[in-house]
Amino acid sequence: MVAKSLKQHGFNASPIHGDLEQSQRMKTLDGFRDGSLHLLVAPGGRRRGPRRARPGHAAAAPRPAGRQSASTG
Repeated sequence: MVAKSLKQHGFNASPIHGDLEQSQRMKTLDGFRDGSLHLLVAPGGRRRGPRRARPGHAAAAPRPAGRQSASTG
């Protein structure tokens, strides 16, 4: 739902989760790596198995080489 809403508002986003076929997950990750996809949307994560501590933050992946952010021109 989040990725769909982002797309409707003009953002280049795609979901990535365990319900996707492996080939689709790889295609999505390849697009993010090569810069053709700008946002990955992952679920909050359901707990499976033993209880684990939840991360307190999210980290952004580095930009592909040679790409500038909108703020740097």
